[in-house]
Amino acid sequence: MMIKAQFVKLSSKMGQWYARIWNVETQQIRVIRCDKITLLEEEESQVSLPLEDLFEKDETFYKNEQLIPFSIKVDEKGKDIFSKENYPSMSIQVTEGGYLISGSYHAAEEEFITSFILRFGKSILQIEPDHLKDSLVKKASSLVQYLNHL
Repeated sequence: MMIKAQFVKLSSKMGQWYARIWNVETQQIRVIRCDKITLLEEEESQVSLPLEDLFEKDETFYKNEQLIPFSIKVDEKGKDIFSKENYPSMSIQVTEGGYLISGSYHAAEEEFITSFILRFGKSILQIEPDHLKDSLVKKASSLVQYLNHL
């Protein structure tokens, strides 16, 4: 997938590098993993926002009222999956009978967060909120239907 973006900030966590970008098409700040970037091209005709404006947008990115909190409880295998790939808006804690991954996401990121959670498969012990679980069930059902028609 190709997007037009302007870089705002780079950061790292647990050996992974992340970039906060300004998505020119959606007019929103997003976080992407740097190792997922396969090609960079400079587009001279693209109008760039001043860096001060981008910093202001970045500052309010995770303080937005539209954030939806989530948590998933996972087993030991799920903890290992999380340690290999997670994002700055997430954390993990040891709980009774497993590990609790918690964080928040924007409503526009539900497809992304659902795809992320799907990676945990049978390691998932619990999902909150219910609408995220429903979204996960729909995504898994869609994948099953697709695979059955191959």
